[in-house]
Amino acid sequence: MPSALDPTDLIDGISPNGRILLVRSGTQGSYDELAMYEIVNPCISAKKIVNLLSIELQQAKLNPDKKLTSTLEGLQQSNPISWSADSIDVLFPAALYGNTSDVVLYDSANERIYRLGLNDQQDMMPSWDPDSEWAVYQSIDILPKLTPNMHTRLFAMDLTDPVSIPNHYASPSSSFEGSFAGWLTGNTFLTYSESEDELMNLRLNEVDSGESQNIFSGTFKEIVIDSQKGSAALIVRNEQNSHNTDVSGVYYLPVSGEKISFLMPGIFANLEYSSEVEKFMASNGKEVVIFDETGVNQTVANEQRLIFSPNGNYFIGWGPSGARLYSSDGILISTITNNSVKASIWEPSTKGFYLLQSNGLYQYVLPSLQGKLVTKDVYANNEDTFVWLRGY
Repeated sequence: MPSALDPTDLIDGISPNGRILLVRSGTQGSYDELAMYEIVNPCISAKKIVNLLSIELQQAKLNPDKKLTSTLEGLQQSNPISWSADSIDVLFPAALYGNTSDVVLYDSANERIYRLGLNDQQDMMPSWDPDSEWAVYQSIDILPKLTPNMHTRLFAMDLTDPVSIPNHYASPSSSFEGSFAGWLTGNTFLTYSESEDELMNLRLNEVDSGESQNIFSGTFKEIVIDSQKGSAALIVRNEQNSHNTDVSGVYYLPVSGEKISFLMPGIFANLEYSSEVEKFMASNGKEVVIFDETGVNQTVANEQRLIFSPNGNYFIGWGPSGARLYSSDGILISTITNNSVKASIWEPSTKGFYLLQSNGLYQYVLPSLQGKLVTKDVYANNEDTFVWLRGY
């Protein structure tokens, strides 16, 4: 297939069962090659699913207007793909039925594209709820100059019957400053406002009733959601010249979206959630703190990041100071490398792992832990752009 346009498609492009990978590809400046591709085996050629531009828009490239330029930019935004929980249906933006980007549904089992209603806005970044009944997407009239985090209006649509035109409506508390944080449950999701580099006004929204409430009015730096349990954690840093008056530390939103509570004080970063052990993690510069709604469960000194093995029996501590292998109770087993590590990826079998270092990607196999260089040619700007394709 043509060159991938955005390596971060790998993050959401993999199906929940790990058998299909969807990515956008195309040649820079060639509108007719911009398409969605399906990969089921990395050893054979990818399959084109659908062009992302209609024939009419491909032909309009000779005299592109402002709307077409806006549509092209919308189709190339990050986070374009959202899979249903059963790994059958996919949502992504495409400009197939008009001159704007619209969210469409692809039935991978029947290889069929469904149109989900049209408007004059640029629709993008869909997110399917955990129950695969509702989807939230972001929409704007004319795409502004691209920024790392776009400020767009949020819309919701009922997908319980995708054959018919679904119900679209502006989501609760939607505004051009509203950003989607993630789903808590199949019915509730979180949004926030964004101003410069500050996140603020965290809101809890019910997608079916349209009710919305502000659950945290202050500013925060990071938020991570566990949609399986319906909980979330956020980091607040009360820095100089900030409008925030809340105490610096970790705050926790328990299951069912109850009131946010202050969990622990400190200056934290690298907030993450580990589904393997069902715990949150954050670093304070001296150690990594592992916690849940009950408080701190475990600390690991002298580490900045942790990643647990799929079976939960081990974890790797990694960062600029190298990488080390621990047992799940925090006992150091071995120092793997003293070289700076940019990403760590476990094999699904827990028989080994990969470390992305400054000079390439290395494989390590348990128990020998002898590093083997896999490739020097690897994308290194996002630690999450590694996925396992297990369908072949």
